[in-house]
Amino acid sequence: MSLRIKILLYSVAIVLFCLLALFTSTQLLLKRGVHAIHTDLTVGLLTAEKKIVEENIQRTLEALAADQKNRLIKLSDYADWALSYRFMATNDPRFIRENMTSTGIHNLQINYWAMYRNNGTAAFEQSYEPHQRHLYPPPADLKQALMPGSDLLSHSSLSSRKEGLLLTSRGPLLLVSLPILNGAGKGPSRGTFLFGKYLDSLLIRQLSQSTHLHLTFQRIDNPSLSEATKKGLSQLEAGLTTYIKIESKDSISGIALIRDLTGKPALLVEAKSHRTIYNMRLSTLNEIEKQIRFARLIILFGLLLTGLLLGALILFHVQITVLSRLSALSKWAGSIGNRKDFSGRFPKDKNDELGSLADSINRMLDSLQEAHQKILKDMEEIDYKEEALLAAEARFRLLFENSKDAVLWANQDGTLINCNLAAEQLFERTRSELIGLHQSNLHPEKERDIIREGFKKHLTLGEVTIQDVPIVTKAGKIKSVNIHNSVTFFNKNPVLQGVFSDISIQKQAAAEKKVLEAQLQQAQKMEAIGLLAGGVAHDFNNMLAAISGFTEIIQEKFGQDNKILFGFTRSVLSTVQRATDLTRKLLSFARKGKIEVIAIDLNETVREVMTILQHTIDKRIILVDQLLAFPATIMGDRSLIQNAVMNLAVNARDAMPEGGTLTFHSSNIQLDEEYARTRPYKPIPGSYVAFEIQDTGTGIEKHNLSKIFEPFFTTKGLGKGTGLGLPSVYGTVKSHNAYIEVESEPNKGTIFTLLFPEAGTPAADAVKLSQQYKYGQGHILLIDDEAAVRDVYASMLQALGYNVVSAENGQTGVEYYRQFKNKTDLVILDVVMPVLKGPDCLKALQAINPDVKIIVASGYDMAGDVQNMLSAGAKAFIQKPFELVKLSNLIYDILNDPI
Repeated sequence: MSLRIKILLYSVAIVLFCLLALFTSTQLLLKRGVHAIHTDLTVGLLTAEKKIVEENIQRTLEALAADQKNRLIKLSDYADWALSYRFMATNDPRFIRENMTSTGIHNLQINYWAMYRNNGTAAFEQSYEPHQRHLYPPPADLKQALMPGSDLLSHSSLSSRKEGLLLTSRGPLLLVSLPILNGAGKGPSRGTFLFGKYLDSLLIRQLSQSTHLHLTFQRIDNPSLSEATKKGLSQLEAGLTTYIKIESKDSISGIALIRDLTGKPALLVEAKSHRTIYNMRLSTLNEIEKQIRFARLIILFGLLLTGLLLGALILFHVQITVLSRLSALSKWAGSIGNRKDFSGRFPKDKNDELGSLADSINRMLDSLQEAHQKILKDMEEIDYKEEALLAAEARFRLLFENSKDAVLWANQDGTLINCNLAAEQLFERTRSELIGLHQSNLHPEKERDIIREGFKKHLTLGEVTIQDVPIVTKAGKIKSVNIHNSVTFFNKNPVLQGVFSDISIQKQAAAEKKVLEAQLQQAQKMEAIGLLAGGVAHDFNNMLAAISGFTEIIQEKFGQDNKILFGFTRSVLSTVQRATDLTRKLLSFARKGKIEVIAIDLNETVREVMTILQHTIDKRIILVDQLLAFPATIMGDRSLIQNAVMNLAVNARDAMPEGGTLTFHSSNIQLDEEYARTRPYKPIPGSYVAFEIQDTGTGIEKHNLSKIFEPFFTTKGLGKGTGLGLPSVYGTVKSHNAYIEVESEPNKGTIFTLLFPEAGTPAADAVKLSQQYKYGQGHILLIDDEAAVRDVYASMLQALGYNVVSAENGQTGVEYYRQFKNKTDLVILDVVMPVLKGPDCLKALQAINPDVKIIVASGYDMAGDVQNMLSAGAKAFIQKPFELVKLSNLIYDILNDPI
């Protein structure tokens, strides 16, 4: 836009502004005058209109009262009538048939009449529908209002009269209550005469015709009341007599409140009428405004003509003194731009503001000429640097996007502003999901406070850190990463760059390696100690076998007639039994104990232990039976499992010196492959019977949990524990292909959980062996490397009636059997012997005679070599030391077996 146009516009704007100001002031004066006229006229007319509305409401209420009064005049005779008075005393039905008929109530144009006795009971009562001409039962809410003791049924004087409105389910009822007198206006009153008229559409129409108004009646609890009516109701309840409601320019209403017999608001009466006065006011105001608009047009035309003349004079002066000179300056400056030559200068013609402008332009041209030369030189240098920067950015972008490690950038607030493709894969989120997310939200919730503090520290100190932290993916999966944090700059602002390397697999491998190493160390330790314990127990069993055997022989031969000797031998055998139990624990711990595997009910097995505990344990300890597993059948050795449960119960007892609760719980569980992978002992998936024993004792310190199954480890005082209880439990569990877990918290208690594979066969009943010696005949070959064992067993067998030949090793035994196989009926064979071991000896004997009958005897259990020998054809196994009666029964059964 040219300067000439701008000056023209400015001039026009100034003139228009002045004209507008003048015109506005004139309009304000006119408006003020019109407003005064409008206000005076409106106030006067509205006051008159309001008064008319209030008079309409008053006329309506008076018309309603007059209608009620007319009805009262007609019906008051029924109350003060000798016949009515007599009826209330005699209750003569003829009075009702002759006087209180439906025709009578119809002619009286009422809907309800009744006669109530002084005790509040109805002597007569009718409700009538005039349109359909039939009687109907009075509404329940009307009956409720006329209950005995109602104020409507009591009158303080003979001239008493109670009338008013009662809201019923059939509509508003205009009700009147009068005392029943003797016809001469005297009493005493014998009751109450009531009559009522519903405020129905017919009555409302009659009232509208008499008042020449459009009347409506509404209950105050009508949910369809308009907002304006609700507003009027609140003001009427506050004390306003008439509420004015302007509905339109042609209609106005007055609303009044009608209260019921109790004085509570009940009905709203609305009288609607035409706004004649209002329309007169509008006509007058329209004429005044028409005259004012004409005056405004005359004033506006005069002001516009004056403005045009003044604007033309101003523009002519500006053209002569300013615009022509500026036009010449503009053309000269344009020629310099077209030529791109800054050597020309503008001539100065006058010493005014435009002359000073010409001098300033000339000085500017001097500076531009100098700067132009410098810019050309700088542009060449910028082009070179820009090419180098673009090449560097391309190399960085290639490295950033193709990095195998995830790279994230976070601004000073911790909000992610950039990431590469590897970050999307690591966090399982798209780039758009990552950008804008706070960097702490990429980590588990419990780590976020630490991450935020570390973030602030990195930005403040600018240090480079490397750390291993967990992250969480979009799906909630936890991963372990190694983060290399460093501070860089982006758009001159510090940015924290994090390079994330996924080390989840390495972490998992390291954790599994640690668990496996710990399991290997424990297994090696247990195996070494187990070998030692098993060897000791084996040798000890051999010695016990000799002691118990000779003692039984002495007791059998000499103790029957010598009570003192019998007592001594019984004490020795009892001591041998306790020693046998000790070796049993050692073998159980070493997993070399004798296992008599049968199908047993775990619940019954545990309850037998609980029965013993009830008589031996501290009474302050409460035993709780929660053995709920069904079925509870497992394959196991009843005595070993009971011994393990007893060991756990004794430990629990020692942990509760002041008493507590000891809970025995069993259940059926199903271990799936996913659960099995999470457990360090890697259980085989399948069905298990889980047994838990839980105490409320002192608990086990965390640093001791890994040691409790080690042999001879105990936290009890000197002489209070051997350290073999839990190791023997561990051995029993392992020998049953079961698993054991322990959970403990100091001062809260301990839970041991044993998982036994569920058996598919029902539990077997306990086998009761014969306690009688069985004697027999035959030739027995006894092969054992222990001389004492050979001697005692030879003596025991001879006492049973058998011929016995002993061999000190397997080789000697095989040579003897080769010569005398036909007269050898049975071979008792040890397992661990020099020269020729038991399994090899068995093969050699079977090579001589495939039907040879062999009993395997060992201080170890039935596992390992013993099990292999039984599978290879040995008839039975007996564990040292064994009782004479058991040996006699076993030999007798084998020799007398026809197979």
